[in-house]
Amino acid sequence: MKTNSLYPIIVSDNPEKTIEFYKTLGFEQKHDAVTLKGSHVYVLNNGDMELEVVEQVKGGPADMPVGMYGMRMNVSDIDEAFKELQEKGCTIVAPPFETSVGKNMLIKDNNGINITLIQHIKK
Repeated sequence: MKTNSLYPIIVSDNPEKTIEFYKTLGFEQKHDAVTLKGSHVYVLNNGDMELEVVEQVKGGPADMPVGMYGMRMNVSDIDEAFKELQEKGCTIVAPPFETSVGKNMLIKDNNGINITLIQHIKK
């Protein structure tokens, strides 16, 4: 499995305030999307780094408490990644599922850190 980017995911109960804070650190809002559960996801960029601010949602595919949630990795083939990680005994929280921008899956590392794998699908 090849990943092509990695960045932190922060869950916020006040995304606007969180975005304003990160703007003071030189980040700009790149784009946003709405999940199938109705929560907003904002991607920020400062030229060298991206970060994702996710509106807190309850009842999603994984528990999302406020704070540092984990990280995101982009992959080219989510179904192949799922198969490979399943064969390797990885802790899979949620198998691949459709989102408004592609397909995601959720895993945890051996420390309990949440990792979202995403395959962007151009529409």
